[in-house]
Amino acid sequence: MLKKGDSALVITGKDKGKTGVVLKIEKNKIFVKGINLKTCFLKKTNENNENFKKIEGGIDISNVKKVNL
Repeated sequence: MLKKGDSALVITGKDKGKTGVVLKIEKNKIFVKGINLKTCFLKKTNENNENFKKIEGGIDISNVKKVNL
């Protein structure tokens, strides 16, 4: 069973073969650092000069397996 902080290997999909650390788990989705990146557009403010940032998208939990590093 996977939990936050474990190393995970993606076994199917566009990121097949990549490994990363589990950030969070919600229902049947798992979020792995650096995998399935999505672009999130931001409104410009005085503190924020960037227009967008990359965030991790959810992967179905059946497409990931635990790896011991």
